[in-house]
Amino acid sequence: TTLVGAVGGLMLITGGHAPWPAVTAVVLLTALLGVFLAIPFKRQMINDEELVFPSATAGAAMLKGLYADGSEGIRKARALFATLATGGIFAMFRLWTELAHRLKAAGLPHGIFEKLSPLTIPESIPLQALSPVVVAQKKIPLVGLFFEPSLLLTSVGLIVGMRVSLSMFFGSCVLYFVLAPLMANADAAMAGTTAFIPSMPLVKDMIAPAKWALWGGTALMVMASFTTLALQWKTLARAFAGMLPGRGPKSHDAQDELEVPVWWMAAGVLPIGIALVITLWLGFGVNPLLGALSLVISMLVSVVCCRSAGEADINPVGPMGKVTQLVYAFLPGAAGNAAINLVAAGTTSAAGGSSADMMADFRTSHLLGANARKVWWAQLLGIFFGLVFVVPAWYVLIQKPEDLDGGKFTAVPAQMWSTVAKLLTAGDGALPYGAKTLMVICALIGVMIPLAAKLWPRCHKVLPSTMGLGLSFVLPFANSLSFLIGSLIMLAWEKGHKKSAAAFGLTVAAGLMSGQAIVEAFTQLGLTAIDLVVASGWW
Repeated sequence: TTLVGAVGGLMLITGGHAPWPAVTAVVLLTALLGVFLAIPFKRQMINDEELVFPSATAGAAMLKGLYADGSEGIRKARALFATLATGGIFAMFRLWTELAHRLKAAGLPHGIFEKLSPLTIPESIPLQALSPVVVAQKKIPLVGLFFEPSLLLTSVGLIVGMRVSLSMFFGSCVLYFVLAPLMANADAAMAGTTAFIPSMPLVKDMIAPAKWALWGGTALMVMASFTTLALQWKTLARAFAGMLPGRGPKSHDAQDELEVPVWWMAAGVLPIGIALVITLWLGFGVNPLLGALSLVISMLVSVVCCRSAGEADINPVGPMGKVTQLVYAFLPGAAGNAAINLVAAGTTSAAGGSSADMMADFRTSHLLGANARKVWWAQLLGIFFGLVFVVPAWYVLIQKPEDLDGGKFTAVPAQMWSTVAKLLTAGDGALPYGAKTLMVICALIGVMIPLAAKLWPRCHKVLPSTMGLGLSFVLPFANSLSFLIGSLIMLAWEKGHKKSAAAFGLTVAAGLMSGQAIVEAFTQLGLTAIDLVVASGWW
């Protein structure tokens, strides 16, 4: 994510690769930082709040199904293998056309896949007939207004429940069917005004509502996370009570002995933070004070990323990076400097993403009763093994900026990061029309909902999910629709046969999700290997 996002955006702006030692160090240190930052939030978000972390929960359910004993275990194992096969077959029917195209481009045998191409399940089914945006008597299509036939997001919807899914769908409907036409008409009315930055400009004859709304969605998630954190200050205080060895609460059961000590965070964050500040300074020219600030922001971003992944299985590293970009657009020494803007924001979002990944592993281990310390060490060591492959692959695949901008690849994250950096570092860092007002309104909503849940606990179930609302402004309509479909299927299953839904719901979701993900992952891995061989000139 760091490479394709911030580093790729930096390449588009500067026109060349950043020095590989500096890039390698940043990727390594930010990943390590996130793993250490996750430590104090494990007890609060997993032990106490029991946030779902849908993919992690599905993984735990799959393992339980494989190793369960007795007749129920056999039934779960059969259900798991059946849904794994279903998900895998479904994935293949989504990949025939891409396989044929990529193999043909590499000069490899592709005939059988070309024959199967007519059977391909489309990646998306357009819903543009529903577009409410009409400018100059012409209906404008909206990016993301489609249905995605995918078992991945639908399976997540089976797990997250109606509250999160309905919140996401409601927010998406408000964005696409109320705010999008309102802002598009406002843009048309103010076209030609001096220094006017349209909220929803036409790009390739389409409007992307989420590119404007992400400012509000991010503000909502940030304020909601911080408000929830503040309201749970006692839990947080207990977590940080163990910051120094021997100063934390005494263990009362065997499980406590398996927890990662909070003082490990202090022991790790300090040297990693110092190394990261030095790397940003020497490798990218980021003032040490600005680098130190990025560490503070990384801690805050990690909270939001962990909570979002916990509630909705979505790690909003991109939108959270935009918040950091906005902050750095006004700071002395960073204002007007797109390179510093990108590197600092990339640091915070990468740390947040790594932290959320660590929390997902914690969730799986918690459900399985595994040793959290060993899981933490495994994640820590995995960073080093991943680094050996990821950074060299980046420099082999991407030779010049054009490779990221429609050449070899269409690296949307890199394009978005560079576009936002240019926007925020041009002049006074102005935001699109209406974005500031949206941020204020969404920030207030992010504060009010947790407060209402605290003051009136009985209303908690009927209040919308703040993460769901925030993500609905960041993600395309298609994602919210898939989540809702999955939740409705689970609701109908529970109403029809509650016992089987409780017994097999997670297993079915885990199988469908894992089956499609495994087949698509191995297919993409093979295609990437082919791309590496072709790009290197060996073939």
